[in-house]
Parts: sequence; C-alpha cells; structure tokens
Amino acid sequence: ETKIGQAAPVQLSNGNLDYLVEDVSSDGSKILYSSLGESSDLWRIGTENLTESILANDVAAEYWADISPDGERVAFQSVGQVNRPFSGSIDVASGSAAASPAVVASNGFAPAWSPDGKWIAFFKRVASGIEVWRVAATGEDSLKLAEGTILTPGYSTVPYLKLGTNHIEWSPDSLSLAYSAKSNGVSNIRLVGTDGTQDRQLSGNKDENETLSDPAWMPDGKGLTFYSEYTSPAPSRERGYRLWLYSLDDSSQRAIYDSHVRFRVLGLASDGKNIIIAQNENSAESAPVSEKANIYSLNIGTGARTAIQSIENVYLYNIQLSRDGRSIAFVSRNNGASTISTVAASGGVPNRLLVVNDPKILISTLAWAPDGKSIVFGKETHTNLLSMLTE
Repeated sequence: ETKIGQAAPVQLSNGNLDYLVEDVSSDGSKILYSSLGESSDLWRIGTENLTESILANDVAAEYWADISPDGERVAFQSVGQVNRPFSGSIDVASGSAAASPAVVASNGFAPAWSPDGKWIAFFKRVASGIEVWRVAATGEDSLKLAEGTILTPGYSTVPYLKLGTNHIEWSPDSLSLAYSAKSNGVSNIRLVGTDGTQDRQLSGNKDENETLSDPAWMPDGKGLTFYSEYTSPAPSRERGYRLWLYSLDDSSQRAIYDSHVRFRVLGLASDGKNIIIAQNENSAESAPVSEKANIYSLNIGTGARTAIQSIENVYLYNIQLSRDGRSIAFVSRNNGASTISTVAASGGVPNRLLVVNDPKILISTLAWAPDGKSIVFGKETHTNLLSMLTE
C-alpha cells in the first residue's frame, strides 16, 4: 500500500500465496482480498488390495511422480507453491513415508527414470531457457545433456496435469535420450547420449507450423513414435494432429494417423502392433473434464483405428497406460467426487480403486508401478479464501 504523497510503499501482508484485491472501503481503512490455498501430497494405492498410503507430505507440494524400474523408489518434483511447477527440486522417496525423501537435484521438474534404474533425467529452467539434465539416483554425477529452445511439458491447472505423455524418453538400453527442440524456428525430435555427446536431429520436419513432441521408443530400440500438431497452409489454416513412426535403420518416417481432432497418445499395446490413444467424443470440448472420451487402438502397420472403450466424465490428460500395455488407469469426476479406476486396455468393465468425496480434493497425474500392482498419484487440496485487512 502507498498513499498519495507517501514516498515508500508499506507492506500489509506476507506469505507465499498470491493475493487478489477484491474491494477497498470508501475511507481506505479496509481491504477485501481473496487467495487460493493449494497443497499437494503424493499417495500410493494398490491395484489389487486397494490399500492407500501416504508417500510424501512435506511442507512443499509434491506431484508428477515416476517410479523406478524395480518399483522401490519414486522420483518426483517438490515445489514451494503448487502453481509453480517449473520452480522446485527433484526428490527421490524410498517408497514409504517412513523415510524422508532425498533431494537429488535442487532445480528441476518432470523427472524420468532410465530403464536400468541408474539415472533420472529432468528439465531445468535457467535464465537462458530450458536445459535437459541427468543425475544418478544417489544425487551424484549430475550432467547437462542439452540446452536451447527445448519443448517442456504443457500442463493444466486445478488439478495440475502434464498434457503430454513422454517429454524426455530414455532409449531401452539407457544410453540415450529423445527430446523435442526447435532450431531456427523449426521443431524436431533430437537424440543425445547419456554422456552429453552425439546430440543430433532425428526427425526431418522442415515446417515451422508443425510442432513435434512426445517421443516414445519401440521395445527393440530400432525406432520411435512421436506426436505432432500442425496448421495447414492458407486459405484453410486448419489445425491437425499426427502420430508418426521413425526408423533409426534408414532415418525414414511415416505418418500412422492423421486427425483434425486432438488426441492423447497413451502408449504401445501389449501386442507391440498397436498404439492406444484417447480422444474426446466432442471435438470442440475444452473443459478439464470430458463428458465422454473414447479409447482407440491404432494399427502401426495400416493406421486402422478400432474403438475399445468409452469413459464418461473423465480427465482426458490423466488417462494412463500401464508399462506392459495391458491396463488403463483414469480419473473421473462426478458431483464433486474424484474416482481412480482401471480397465483392461482391450476393453471391459472398469474397476474402481478409490473414491474421494471431498470436492476440495483433486487428483493429479497418475504413475503406474512397473509391475502394475500400484499407482502413485498426487492428492491436491484447493481452498478459496476471502480475507480482510484493517488498519
């Protein structure tokens, strides 16, 4: 606050929340303001025994977890404020709340374990932009792998969900990382070695109006898929979305699927011949909770699409495929209650794991354990506060 003729402003409040002034009394003696109180803790639930347990609940907010290949450790990001997802640390928990998580990187977000369990890759925001780093699970041997105009995960708020699927993708042999970056305004998928060498472009995009993202390796390491969003040339200027397959053997790429409706790539099905995607039934729908989302299987060879499942009142960007491609986990929202459920990737009747009836609690990004026997998720609390300051 500062008064007319007063040289220096006077601090009226303190704390780590963002405040919005709603009204001021006519005599200036009272200020009505609002704030949003947010917290986020990490929880785990068993998919068979339905046992729910706390994983991390420090003063900071924790979310966007990734579980180690052996299922014993959980990497996640810890931030001072829930709405500052790119400003925090990378922590590793042992798998229970009994032991305090260890900080392995003081600055980073969106961690991803290597298949051999030795490394954790993550993004880091610095003054010059975005960098890709890796660090040992012990917190040692940190190394910058890439820098530049690097594509980071988009995210939604309330709850905080990563919009893509794979933003840093380890090769099956843990020797390299695929990521998305722009060079001279053109987006492509790049590959860099775990030691920071051999950083090179893979995809052959030359169109500034097409953005490539979400690389995902084929199990044999000889190819990968990626997603793209593009704008067609004038006069139509229509938006479009593609799924591509890239071969490392001959550096060729081809479009598997092309749609004018945005879709979410969930991953490779258990048969290794199909890719599972999710798509809103209403193409114009933009609300966080979709009235209905359809799950499809795309044949990698032919691009043929087969309907598998329809899910109502679901968060499109919190539908997650298990590591083995056999099960799908999702979060639905009905009458203020949030529900975590699973269903076979081939279709069937969903199995309800957890119902949270408190409307102030929302569920952030789900993470499957490698063996499929548990799921880690963020439990977010959002409370709107209305307060008054008086002289």
